[in-house]
Amino acid sequence: MKKITLITFLFILVNISVNAQKETKSFNISPFNITINHLTTEAIEAINSTENKEKLTVIVGNIATQSDFDLTCEKFPWILELEFANRNEHINNISAISNLKSLKVLNLRWLEASQEKPIDLEPLRNLINLIELDCYNTHVTNTDALGNLTKLEDVSFYMSAVNSISFLYKTPNVKGLSLYGTDHTFENYEPVASLKELQYLNIYMNPQATDNALRVLESLTNLRKIEMANSKEVTSLNFLKNNTNIEEIHANWCNKLIDFSALSGMRSLKELEFTETKLEHLDMLKKITTLVDVDISETNVKNISFLKKCQDLEYLEISETPIQEISPLFKCEKLIRVELSSNIPDKQVQKLKSLNPNITIDIED
Repeated sequence: MKKITLITFLFILVNISVNAQKETKSFNISPFNITINHLTTEAIEAINSTENKEKLTVIVGNIATQSDFDLTCEKFPWILELEFANRNEHINNISAISNLKSLKVLNLRWLEASQEKPIDLEPLRNLINLIELDCYNTHVTNTDALGNLTKLEDVSFYMSAVNSISFLYKTPNVKGLSLYGTDHTFENYEPVASLKELQYLNIYMNPQATDNALRVLESLTNLRKIEMANSKEVTSLNFLKNNTNIEEIHANWCNKLIDFSALSGMRSLKELEFTETKLEHLDMLKKITTLVDVDISETNVKNISFLKKCQDLEYLEISETPIQEISPLFKCEKLIRVELSSNIPDKQVQKLKSLNPNITIDIED
């Protein structure tokens, strides 16, 4: 009886799934975007007659086929922003995109087929109006084709396994660059060093990230944010020393990171993440007043006196540290959440609560 019930349930589930697929709209037009799952004649007519269609983001649905995509690029040459819904399994060629001469934003996100065969970026070569390119979790090849795109400002190769970033020598306006991932095989960071306008850099888990390789980045002066967590071979932040206006440094789990002296010249810091590093103190920040979010958990920091002037501090994590004195926090009236170690006297914890009734305090070891 139980077996029959289970079979019946599975049968119903399969039918629901099939019916749901049948009922999926071939296209949908909303105030902000146009989603295309299957490009019918009706869809083409409706989309082309949409008022101010150029202002809408066109989304290629995750069930759209290669022919749906090709036809989209053929019938809608006016597209300015094109996005792929996550996990499309059917599209493995973007040649048709060369028809979108006015394209400004391309989110080439999570094309499943690229895991077997990387997407060739050659069709982007002449899309000279492109400003933003996001290849999130899509493996790509032929990045040199991007060298013509001098208007590029934001580029993301998040988990894209790129073997070259030399095109960056020819795209001087890039302000944001993500090289997140372990599978990149590009040679070094010299092309990145040529980006004098760069404000955001992500090198999370890069095997290329060593002190020697990062030294070329000392020429950068406009960084506002860097994400470099899990850089297992990096021992120093000296490559950041000329970015005096940097606001965020995310360097969790950099287990060999021991030299933080570059912080002494930084006066605009807002967010710091140094968990599981060899950090012992942040005395060089005692004049800082701008900190908002600090994570120094699982370090050897013994005091937080550097925070006493940080009136805008909202988040702090100091669990698994030798810290026993939290009185510098008593004047931080904007605190929202703190994570403390159990070795902090309860009397101090209670006083912090009384001064900030809405604060969330977590005790962890």
